[in-house]
Amino acid sequence: MKAIVSIVLVVLLATFTGCVTPLNTPSGRPEVTVTGATTNSVKGALINEMLNDGYVVKRSDENIVVCEKAMDNFAAQMLYGSNFNRQPNARITYNLIELGSSIRIVAQIEIITNPDSGLEQVTPLNNGKDANDVQNMLTRIAARLDISPHQANTP
Repeated sequence: MKAIVSIVLVVLLATFTGCVTPLNTPSGRPEVTVTGATTNSVKGALINEMLNDGYVVKRSDENIVVCEKAMDNFAAQMLYGSNFNRQPNARITYNLIELGSSIRIVAQIEIITNPDSGLEQVTPLNNGKDANDVQNMLTRIAARLDISPHQANTP
């Protein structure tokens, strides 16, 4: 029985994580540099996009936006749930760095086991499909703000 559970978990892990290829950015995480926008307009666009995707803003200050939502994915619950709390959270933290007339946005994607507790465990998830989705979202935000997006890996 233990062997079957182990095999199922390995298959779920392979299915859940998909093809893990690092992003070609300086940080290896989703990021974009935009020119001609204010930090507040970028932050507003980020928050709007995250709320539309079902996230809740946990923290927002001058240079950071932290958003979370419960993961209702069965595979995620099997892999990252615990006896204390079966439902992990997805957390995305955006760091906004002003560089002259540009703003660099760097995302950190994490799965949180036992969210909002003293037993919280953080698993980075900065590669694969989720990272590509966040990268695409950042590029869309830059386009929507009518500014030219520059992925961090372009000179």
